[in-house]
Amino acid sequence: MPPFVIFLLILEAVLAVLFVLYVFAVKPGPRRAEAARFMQGCYAHRGLHDENLPENSQAAFEAACRAGYDIELDVQLSRDGVPMVFHDATLTRVCGVDGKLSDYTAEELSKMPLCGKEAHTIPTFAEVLATVNGRVMLLVEIKGERNITHVCEGASALLDAYDGPFCVESFSPYVVRWFRENRPAWVRGQLSSHFFRDPRHRNANGFIMQSLFTNFLTKPDFIAFDHRYSRYFPFFLATRVLGGHSAAWTVKSLAQELACRGRFNCIIFEGYLPEKGKDA
Repeated sequence: MPPFVIFLLILEAVLAVLFVLYVFAVKPGPRRAEAARFMQGCYAHRGLHDENLPENSQAAFEAACRAGYDIELDVQLSRDGVPMVFHDATLTRVCGVDGKLSDYTAEELSKMPLCGKEAHTIPTFAEVLATVNGRVMLLVEIKGERNITHVCEGASALLDAYDGPFCVESFSPYVVRWFRENRPAWVRGQLSSHFFRDPRHRNANGFIMQSLFTNFLTKPDFIAFDHRYSRYFPFFLATRVLGGHSAAWTVKSLAQELACRGRFNCIIFEGYLPEKGKDA
């Protein structure tokens, strides 16, 4: 047999082994019955907010509850270790204040108006849980930029005592892994996207995240993915081929919602009201 043919056969064998290993790496956790209940309907992204009700405000969460929509929200820690509900890494966009949320105490943050609305300030996670009080399901995103163990522990201590349906998710595989190890019964999700579409994320970390390589460590119950990239191969493989549940973020119109039908199990929405509410 010519050396070139032998080389091709070896190359094919190596590629086949690598593909099998990749499939093993991206395979999500087994479908659990308890996860299915969260993979339906629509989650109001940071509450049902608009120009009058700021995102991640108590009023936006109350509005979502009254309208019958489930809620997606974000949790990170204040300087004194209190779980707060806030999305951005800095306070600039929403509060017009310099610095990160973690630079301020909970008391200081509780006095900061959201989006210039004096009546709405940054709530603690405990306050939000008391407001929702089990009326709708919660999709809790844990911000994993820093103090990962502490924010997981802080949020979990409150959720342990919460009498209502919730699941957790994060862009950080370290966070998802923490919940697999410390709260294995909780439904957990891996947030991701086709990061290389954004020049800021064209690095090794972005490649690992968009390729879903860490699923073998985290075994997520669902993959929450940017709805624009539903045909991206790693997401398609993990969900449509390997059977993982999926959530679409962030859907901003009825046209986008309709495009998600059949490609995602549920949606996270903002800026409009989904056509069929929780039954979408």
